[in-house]
Amino acid sequence: MVNLVKYIDYIHNPLGAGTAVMTQRGLYEKLYNDKWDALLLKENGNIAYLQYKKDEDYYIHFKIPSEVIDKFYYDIVIRFYLLPESATYKMDTNLNNYNVQFYSNDPSFVFSFAYAFNKHDAFVDDLKFKISKIALTQEAAVRNPQSQLGYVKAFYFAFLQMKRLMLFSKSNWESAKKYSKSVWNSTVTHSDDILEAIKEAKAAKKKASKAKPKQPKVRSATNIQKFKIVSPNPKNYGHLDKSGLIPTIDKPSKKKQKLR
Repeated sequence: MVNLVKYIDYIHNPLGAGTAVMTQRGLYEKLYNDKWDALLLKENGNIAYLQYKKDEDYYIHFKIPSEVIDKFYYDIVIRFYLLPESATYKMDTNLNNYNVQFYSNDPSFVFSFAYAFNKHDAFVDDLKFKISKIALTQEAAVRNPQSQLGYVKAFYFAFLQMKRLMLFSKSNWESAKKYSKSVWNSTVTHSDDILEAIKEAKAAKKKASKAKPKQPKVRSATNIQKFKIVSPNPKNYGHLDKSGLIPTIDKPSKKKQKLR
C-alpha cells in the first residue's frame, strides 16, 4: 500500500515512497503549471474555495474549472490529517507534514483513479457517498490495470493554488468553518450527476453551434451559482459564501483599502 505522507510527496512522485522516481516529472511540472496559468487567466484569477477544520483535521474544497466547458466546475477536496504516530506535527505552523486524502468528481479521476486511491487509503472517507460505488470497488482494468495513483491534474492544480494563496500555513486557516460530514450534502455534486451535466453541456454546445442566434443556457455543475466569490480581503479571498445567488466578484476600489 502506498503511504502518501505529504502532499508534496504526491507532487514529486505520486507512485509513492520506495518506487522509482518519475523521469518525466519536470515535463509534468511545466505542463500543469502552464495549464493552471491558462485557467487562472480564463477565470480572472478567481478560484472559489472553502476551508473546514475540526481538531487536527483540515479540509479544503476547491471548485476547479473545466478546461473544455465554460462555466463548468469540478469539486476537489483535500483532507489534511495526522496519524497517531505523527501527532508531534500538530505543533507545526504549517500542513507540510500532514497526511493527505483526496476526492474529485472529475470523470477522469472517477474512471481511472478512484479505485486506486481508495485501495491505498488516499480517498476521503467522508465523501464516499458522493461517488459511484462501482468506481470505488471495481479496478480500472483498462485505464489503470496496476491500480497506481498517478498524477491527477486537478490535484496538481489544487496544490499550485494552495501554494499561491499560502494555504499550507495554519495562520491562513483561522477563518475556517467548523467541519462536519454534512457540509458535503449541498456543496459537492455526486459524480453520477456530473456525468449527466457534462452530457447536457456538450449537447447544448452542439445545438448552439448549429442554430446560433442565441447561446442556450447550460446546466451548471456543482451548483456554484449559489455561491459568491468574496475579495479582496486576504482572509476571505476566493472563499465561497452562500449569500449570493449568482457568482459575483467584488471589484476592488482604486482607493487603498484597509485590511480587516
